Amino acid sequence: MSRILKLLKEGYKFVELIRHRYPTKVHAVRIPHRRGFYQRKEDKEVMITLKRLCKYGNSSRVKTLILHGPAGHGKKHCAANLMDQLYTKPVRSRFFWNKPWNFRNRPTILWTINATNEATMLESFCSLAKEIGLTEQAKAANQELSLLSRTSEGRQYHMNVQNPFEENVYALKHIYEEVMKTLRRHGSWVLLIEGAKEEKSIRHQFWPAPGDLSLGNGLVIMTTEDSKLLQEKGVDYPLAKVFIGRMTEEDGAKFLAKISDIHYTVAKRFAKVTHCIPQNIAKLGDAIREYQEETNKQLTFENLPVPTEEVTLPKYLMMMELTSGNRTQLLKFLACCSSENYLPLEILEGGIEGPLERENLEKFVDLSVREEIDVVTIHPRDHTMLRDILNGQSQSDNEETQTYVLNFPFMTNKPRNINTLTLSCLDVSRVIKCLGDVCKNALQNNRDKDFKLLRFVLPHLKEAVKLKDNLKLEGEFDPLVMANGHACLGVGSLIFSRPEEARRDLKIALDLFKNYEGEENVQLDLANVWHFLGEAHSNSHLASPWEGEICLQEALREKEQFYKGKDDPQIALTLRSLGNVMNEVGRHTKAINFIQRALKIYFDKENFKKEYGFTLSALGSSYRYLGQYAEAEDYLKMALEIFKSVESPSELRVMLYLEITAIILPLLTKWSQPKNLTFQIGVTLSRLASVQRNMDKLDESIASLEIALEKFGDNNIYSAVILSKLSVVYRDKGDFKRSFLFASKAKKIVDEHYGTKSHPARATALLNLGHALSDVGDVDDAVKSLTEALDINKEIHGSIHRIVAANCNYLSYGYLQMGMVQQAKKELLNALKGMDHYSRSHPERANSLKRLSKVCLILGETVKSADLADRALQIYKQTHGDTMEHREVRMGTVRVAHACSKLGLCDNAEKYFKEAELDFPEGQEIRSHSEFAVLLRKKTEIILDSYEFRWPLDEVGVQEILSQANKDLLRAEEILSYPFRFEQQIALTKKEKARLSMLMGNYCSAYDDIRSALNILPRYCDYLKADFLLVKSDAERGRNLANRSKESLETAENIYQNTFGDDHPVIAVTLQKKCSLHLDFEHKSNTGKNEAHKYFEASHQACEVLKSNLEQQLAGVQTDFLKNYSFERHPILKRQKSLHKRLTRNQGSW
Repeated sequence: MSRILKLLKEGYKFVELIRHRYPTKVHAVRIPHRRGFYQRKEDKEVMITLKRLCKYGNSSRVKTLILHGPAGHGKKHCAANLMDQLYTKPVRSRFFWNKPWNFRNRPTILWTINATNEATMLESFCSLAKEIGLTEQAKAANQELSLLSRTSEGRQYHMNVQNPFEENVYALKHIYEEVMKTLRRHGSWVLLIEGAKEEKSIRHQFWPAPGDLSLGNGLVIMTTEDSKLLQEKGVDYPLAKVFIGRMTEEDGAKFLAKISDIHYTVAKRFAKVTHCIPQNIAKLGDAIREYQEETNKQLTFENLPVPTEEVTLPKYLMMMELTSGNRTQLLKFLACCSSENYLPLEILEGGIEGPLERENLEKFVDLSVREEIDVVTIHPRDHTMLRDILNGQSQSDNEETQTYVLNFPFMTNKPRNINTLTLSCLDVSRVIKCLGDVCKNALQNNRDKDFKLLRFVLPHLKEAVKLKDNLKLEGEFDPLVMANGHACLGVGSLIFSRPEEARRDLKIALDLFKNYEGEENVQLDLANVWHFLGEAHSNSHLASPWEGEICLQEALREKEQFYKGKDDPQIALTLRSLGNVMNEVGRHTKAINFIQRALKIYFDKENFKKEYGFTLSALGSSYRYLGQYAEAEDYLKMALEIFKSVESPSELRVMLYLEITAIILPLLTKWSQPKNLTFQIGVTLSRLASVQRNMDKLDESIASLEIALEKFGDNNIYSAVILSKLSVVYRDKGDFKRSFLFASKAKKIVDEHYGTKSHPARATALLNLGHALSDVGDVDDAVKSLTEALDINKEIHGSIHRIVAANCNYLSYGYLQMGMVQQAKKELLNALKGMDHYSRSHPERANSLKRLSKVCLILGETVKSADLADRALQIYKQTHGDTMEHREVRMGTVRVAHACSKLGLCDNAEKYFKEAELDFPEGQEIRSHSEFAVLLRKKTEIILDSYEFRWPLDEVGVQEILSQANKDLLRAEEILSYPFRFEQQIALTKKEKARLSMLMGNYCSAYDDIRSALNILPRYCDYLKADFLLVKSDAERGRNLANRSKESLETAENIYQNTFGDDHPVIAVTLQKKCSLHLDFEHKSNTGKNEAHKYFEASHQACEVLKSNLEQQLAGVQTDFLKNYSFERHPILKRQKSLHKRLTRNQGSW
């Protein structure tokens, strides 16, 4: 039985051996196509090398044949030919068991592996696996994640992979191993590895190594550009390489003749231009064959001479295309356009005569879709070559360089030099007219698609217009075409925020229209160019609104002549723009007149309802600039109602509106804004919020800005402007932390968009950030931001502008916090100068006057301070009404009261202050505002100033007043400490507490308060430190600390002298206090009396200087209650008189 089983087993092995030696069919075949193949010399070398490689002894191991060479030299075709021969032709070699070829001795597997990357290799091996019965393994390999999760090894590998391609490698490894196990059981096999790379690549693990005995009788054919891929290791090593380079001239000529159907003698002469590179020969052959098919003409040697060595194949092919049917028009059109931008296909189709065949088009351009529009692009290399050909770079007949003549049917027997085909002025004019018409239609139709086309077309129009100067063109340009081209370029540049380019092109268009002598009426075109030139001059940064006004006036005159005095929306458009320019130069009343005229024209015109809304919004802005906030609010709300009632305009109309109305919100270079009325609503809400803030309607302003922020979205330049405005409003509300937060966020967004560029949005963000930084005490960064903002605003608007004036006002505040009082005064004077062209009652002028009043008070110019404060107050009352409901009116009234108290006008001070105090709003929020804390402090300061010389007779009433003053100061200190700590204001409050304590006889408490005030006083505040030291010396004198008191006085005097000079009034105060100090402690000694008299004489001289300064200040006052002011009422002069009395009778106390 065992013997029978043994015989059966031997028989089974014999049958398997027979099946292995004589397979009945090919199990799997995937070989490349041999389209365009031509038998060349190298193919014979490949077959000889293969036979040598498959010698006896290699029949049971893997053999490798490498075909290497540069790209385009025919490696793939040689490999395809070899695979085809292995599949179909009889070959004698040990690889085929040394037998004549038949169906039994050919390879069982012939398969191509795409080795471009791991994914393509995975697909190739999976396809092979399916063919040889490994369907499940192939399925598992394709489902990579499933394969990785089936085993613990796979799961562990999945956890450790660092990038996705490693999972492909893992799957590839598994399927490769399964396939190779199966291949060795299938007899002889062949694998073609296409695109093999260097051994550093991980892919080399997934093809059989030369000489591998475990995989049976196999052949690996590899195509690669790497000549160093795998190295031979001895004579018998089963590896061979064949270099596939250029064809021989004979093979190249035969190949060209075969694929182009031209005679061999002609092909032989043309093979040189291809450098005998198979890929180039194929291209030239296809071009010649297509040309013959299109023209039905056989090319012969006589009419197709040999190209010179200087001409490259691509250039020669391009020259052939230029003479073929409507491709001439197509290529000329493309040559006039830009190679760096997309060109809409529909424009290209409309720019040439006849149908545009998609197959022919794809030879020259790449087709794609951008923003739902079919577009084309030409490769820059091809574009440059096309320009060179059409630029007339041909040689004359007497030059050595041979020309290329083609006899084409449409040339009527006249030979044509291929490389003399050039662009003419007429060709370029046609392109400019085509592109210009697209721009005109876009501007007229205002659809979103038109807006997209306009953005696509403008770069090409710009390129075509430039050809007039860049190329030597034959003929003359049509002046009207060029005028329209430059005009469209100018308007496009204006819309896309390139004002300098806009002005340049519009000026050229203006000259061309002015000098036009043709039959067409171009008056309206001329008027429109004047109009947009005015816009380019006035409504963009780095512009000149005065030149803009001149241009717009010319546009208005031309339009009124064209329409013969009739009202037309075209006239309204220019009137509105004129109004905006008037606003820019500060002539707001005239601006309102122009815009109201435009409003009347648009009224009741249903088709121009949107323009009516735009005009209402512009009118609202005009009233805001004029300071008439109630009217501004009404018109802006009306504009919002209009916008809500009309359909959404196009994106282009939005952009035109933004340029024409000259809003502060800047234009983007990347167009991400909404395509509907959402944007206009956001703009108008932004304007309305500014008006509401000016009207002290802070909650309403915040609500408007929050809605506007929703309209604009997050993280764009428009949102930055809204955030910047929110910063201002929250600062007015006293929420300084939130103010700083919004200002910082706005600055960050602006920096991302504009970096360090001079742009209005960046200036606005820097301005508001600087003011916010000042509020939180970061004065160094505040002044830095404000100075940078001022430089940008001056560059954009010049020195005479309300925005520059506002910037100077903010900067003065920063300088004042740094103790740089003279610099602060200089900025405020610049601010007033910047408002020269504006109304004398403009609110921004009041802001400058109010701040200058404070600076003058610090400098000791008390009369001037009171006069400036009152002038500011009158402007505020004229703007906002005579009511304490408005913050500016309240603060202005308190400023006047404070200035009066420093002049000794106690009755006036009390009158003004009571007016502000009694009508101060009752709301909890406002009563917790830092403004209320300042009000309480100044109330106490005014009381203490008046009690110094006028002590009331009602002692009980005095105690009640002083007790209330103490409560007020404690409340002020509480407000200033929460939620944000105002160090300087707290220090000032403690100083008044110290003065109050001394008045109540509590010198110890006063001393503690003033020392605490000095400790928390921020740096830079030297003048405040000197003021505090005067109070400290009084407290020290009250505690009988004479030496300390004298030391404090000397320090204060030195600070004032170093900061303000010897003529400052406070120098007189320090001398008076020194005199009084000697009288208090040394009046019995002669030395003390002499010192007292010395200081008195010095203070007397200082008081004489003070009188002279007061006289000069009174000469220029405009305030009624100051015109009859008496020097005797000045507190310093009163002290001097009192001190004189004390010296003469040597008794009493000061």
